[in-house]
Amino acid sequence: MLERTNAWQSRTHSPPTANAPLGWGAEYWIFDPTRYDGFAKLAETRSINGRRWTRHELAIELTHDLLDDVLAAAGGIEHSYNQLRHALADGQTAVDRHVRITPGVRHHFHSYEIVDASYAFSNMLTWTRALEDRVERREPRGLKLPNQGLLPALRPKRLRKHVQAAFDRFRLGHAAEVRHLANFTLHAGQARRAFQPGDATDGDLRLQIPDRVTERVSTYLCVTFNEARDALTFASELWEQVSAFIDDLLGAFERSVPKRLRKLPV
Repeated sequence: MLERTNAWQSRTHSPPTANAPLGWGAEYWIFDPTRYDGFAKLAETRSINGRRWTRHELAIELTHDLLDDVLAAAGGIEHSYNQLRHALADGQTAVDRHVRITPGVRHHFHSYEIVDASYAFSNMLTWTRALEDRVERREPRGLKLPNQGLLPALRPKRLRKHVQAAFDRFRLGHAAEVRHLANFTLHAGQARRAFQPGDATDGDLRLQIPDRVTERVSTYLCVTFNEARDALTFASELWEQVSAFIDDLLGAFERSVPKRLRKLPV
């Protein structure tokens, strides 16, 4: 169950202080459709039926899903995190059942549950990169457009300032490292190899991940494993950082509800 994501969706689409979903309304967004990637293609597509869409209508189309797309990425992170925790719990059950721990002897353990957990960890990394890109990403190459995503599209200065501050805090955490690991995962290999055994030396199943990386990872041969970092510990910290960011993001939107959409106090 996506407990936090469902709560964020409810908070967004049924806000207690607004008569419309958060992000609904022209007041939130910069309504110049030409600044958005996809404008030309959308204008062409929408003209096929013979009716020429106005710039205002195109801008509505290009901005109305920006907040939901960020929440969807957060849901992907929560889904992957849940899969990781459940797979590790099942793997721990298998360790308890099949491994006889000998003090002072290192025990490696391999099972289908560890494969599932490794893939879930990789998915969590890539969904986190997706979240960051949906908040703000560089302009598409050669198009000479502003940065894309939710943050560059925000119109109210105060709202943009609060979202920027929340995003900056988020990127001070694991996000920078996650981007390097996610890029490696998407283009070359896995930071946590799917068929790499787990460590059950002390009886508690752990999935070791590489030492902290601060630059592009080109090959698995260049990472080291000296810091004894654990996938679940890293994932739990990352999920809390994501959760704090989404809470801050929605809080900023809640404080910026346009006057015409605010519910009157009872």
